Amino acid sequence: MLNVVNIRKKKIVIIADDLTGANEIASVMVKEGKKPLVLIHPQDNHVITELWKSYDSLAVNLNSRNLSAQRANDTVKNFLEGYQDASKGRILSHSPYRKGRETGNTKQT
Repeated sequence: MLNVVNIRKKKIVIIADDLTGANEIASVMVKEGKKPLVLIHPQDNHVITELWKSYDSLAVNLNSRNLSAQRANDTVKNFLEGYQDASKGRILSHSPYRKGRETGNTKQT
């Protein structure tokens, strides 16, 4: 489970591979006193910049769950590159691992 002890005072972006994951982590943010917004798909930089005025965490559904490992990795990489300016360094980390749906194992992308 996500431990938010060290991020309670920071604005963050949550990168999710599906809407269920985005909602799950956003609910954890609510329990920790944060004001999250779940985005069903990535938004333009100017939209993200405006959203930071009203929310302290954004959970973005990249809809990458059913993509190949390479395409999922590329989707996350493109997101991180495209939103670096809008997020102003608020993206805390990016895991190079993706769940293997068939086996439950993790695979490095």
